[in-house]
Amino acid sequence: DGFGNILMGCHGLTFISPTEIEESYPNKFVQLNDSKIYVLNTLFNLPETYLIACLVDYFDKSSEYTKTNDKTGVKSGDVIMSYKSIFQDVRAAVDWVHMAGSMKKCVLENLSKYVENDPRIKTLLSQLRENDRKTFLLTNSDFTYTNGIMKYLIGEDWTDYFDIAIVDAHKPRFFAEGTVFREVNTATGALKIGIHSGPLCRGAVYSGGSCDAFRHLLKMKGRDVLYVGDHIFGDVLRSKKTRGWKTFLVVPELNHELSVWTGRRPLFEKLGELDSIMAELYRNLDGNTRSKPEISNILNAIKEVTYEMDHEYGVLGSLFRSGSRTTFFASQVERYADIYASSCY
Repeated sequence: DGFGNILMGCHGLTFISPTEIEESYPNKFVQLNDSKIYVLNTLFNLPETYLIACLVDYFDKSSEYTKTNDKTGVKSGDVIMSYKSIFQDVRAAVDWVHMAGSMKKCVLENLSKYVENDPRIKTLLSQLRENDRKTFLLTNSDFTYTNGIMKYLIGEDWTDYFDIAIVDAHKPRFFAEGTVFREVNTATGALKIGIHSGPLCRGAVYSGGSCDAFRHLLKMKGRDVLYVGDHIFGDVLRSKKTRGWKTFLVVPELNHELSVWTGRRPLFEKLGELDSIMAELYRNLDGNTRSKPEISNILNAIKEVTYEMDHEYGVLGSLFRSGSRTTFFASQVERYADIYASSCY
């Protein structure tokens, strides 16, 4: 949750019991800034997470491997493979496919399969500009990939919909020291020689830069910006925490969350009733009270309702809460996102 308390756990494809969690984490508490913890922030991480879980499950169940004595990995003869090394290998492979592999080429060759083309994007951008608002595109993707995606979504004239378009932004580094700010030759995709320091030209595309340079060139203040992004750390947290931008977090899973809330509202009301009953039992107690109220039946009922609620969302439960407790993601959204929705349309 938002305080570091462990709400649930899995090892591979197997759920871990509270007793098993306590064996590794006696206080059932972790610090998410710890080097041992890697936070998976976006939908992009879901395939990676599933691959890691499947590999751990495979090696745990394989007859060729046995668990190490310290239970931190598996071994086969003289070969030892830690769960940490499995994670690191998958992480490196995903980064390679994303940065140097053929993933982006595959997406560009199959745009209708991988990219949802919503005509409302042109309407939204046009209305913003008609109301004298400046619009900008800030992406970590390179020009070739960005150009292919944007031409599919908007058309050949996509740069006309933005006052400034920046590729290779290197977020969240963009919000700190940044990188060299250069103009892109849109005919070839190559970067022009030297650092760009002149005025910004509408229809041009730039590479890199920093938030300080961006603010200076557009002559704006942090509170003047509404930044729309889907990455809680790279987009929303950094832009809000370090630059004071207004933030709009896109959470596609919110549609499902709301449908569960609407369709299974009696479960939420039942949980609220149980919480109220427990609160009433303790309401008139003070420091001199010797006897404790009997609440075991209520606690069991809460567990049953919570279990049913969580499984309405999916195998891993809700993105925003576990029973009546909010998740770490929910606490980050509440703290850093001025607005959040399933879509910006």
